[in-house]
Amino acid sequence: MGIFIKSKPKKAIWFQKAKETEGRLDVSSEQVKLQVNIIDLTEFDLKLIHAFSQAIEPQVERVVDAFYQTILQVPELKGIIKEHSTVGKLRKTLISHMLSLFNGVIDDEFVELRTKVARTHYRIGLQPRWYSSGFQNVQDHLQRIVFEQTKNEEEQQALISAIGKILNLEQQLVLDAYEVENLKARKKNKYKEIKEEVSRKISLVSEEVLNLSEETDASVKQLIENGQYVKTQIATRAVQSLRSKTLAEEGQHRMQILTEKIQNLVVFMKNVDEKIVLLNQSFLSISEFVKLVQGIADQTNLLSLNSAIEAARAGEHGNGFAVVSNEVRKLAEQTKKSIAEIDAILQTSNEYMQGVVDSVLRVKEVVQAGEKESELTEDSFNEIIGVIKGNITDSREMEMTIQGLVSIIQEIGNATEKVSRHAGILNNRAKEL
Repeated sequence: MGIFIKSKPKKAIWFQKAKETEGRLDVSSEQVKLQVNIIDLTEFDLKLIHAFSQAIEPQVERVVDAFYQTILQVPELKGIIKEHSTVGKLRKTLISHMLSLFNGVIDDEFVELRTKVARTHYRIGLQPRWYSSGFQNVQDHLQRIVFEQTKNEEEQQALISAIGKILNLEQQLVLDAYEVENLKARKKNKYKEIKEEVSRKISLVSEEVLNLSEETDASVKQLIENGQYVKTQIATRAVQSLRSKTLAEEGQHRMQILTEKIQNLVVFMKNVDEKIVLLNQSFLSISEFVKLVQGIADQTNLLSLNSAIEAARAGEHGNGFAVVSNEVRKLAEQTKKSIAEIDAILQTSNEYMQGVVDSVLRVKEVVQAGEKESELTEDSFNEIIGVIKGNITDSREMEMTIQGLVSIIQEIGNATEKVSRHAGILNNRAKEL
């Protein structure tokens, strides 16, 4: 029966070193955190990779050479490298980049570095498939180094898994950033198409705006001229209204003087009316007195007649008395005749007085009518002056309104001129696009 000797498991030296090495995951991007969680990249993986960098660093040039040996087999990639750089420069860059994968830290700077790599790849035209293919070759070489540096199977599996995770994250970040640049380019191309279309439309619109602004400018100038003309006419009407107001006020003043004179005439006519009443009363008194004297004359005549009769009866003794009676009779007749003449004069005077009274009454009526008409005329003048004042106020307000309108129109004219000028500039710019 054969004896089987169980071989001793190889010592896991990298696990021990990983415990003594730092590893840190500190990124602000939630998206990157999610990607790290999906591939199950832990801090211990980072520590293990960081510790294993001691084995990678001496052989990193060999890994990079293998990468470029694969890349340079593709004529397209070889042409890109020669056009934009040299293999020597890119080799140094890749060495530094490769070592950064094994420093045990994934932070914002780590992510930004991968973003810059993607931008560079996009700028020089390196397709993602060649980048992924090259990294597959790098991963194979790193696995060989793992098998060379440790014989512990558990440690081998842990190192290969950790390296695979970091390389996977590296490619994710680069490819994501590459896609972002690709989307930007698509948007840029779309923007260019939109820009050309917008330029074409702007050119058409600007030409229409230019033509319209020129027409508007001409219309505004005509409107300004019309506004100035209306303003001048309103100012002229305002001057005429002021002149009419002055004349109306003068007429009102004269009418007030006339009214005062008519009122004085009314007072005077009232006094005349009172005097005529008194005069008429005097005439009546004279008439009564004449009637009284006439009665006395009649009685005197009768007495003289009686005296003559008595004298005749007396004979010679009554001759003297007869002479006196005769003289008294003559005096009585003369008195009666005078009284008749006075009465006739009184009758005539009374007729004249009646005519005067009638005339005074008519004059009074005319004066009263004149006074009423004067009051109505004064009211009319007051109303006319009120209307003229209102017209003057309205004219001033309208003048101010027209002035404001003219100012607004002038502002519109200035704005239209600017629009016209800018439309011309826009049209020229649109043609330059």
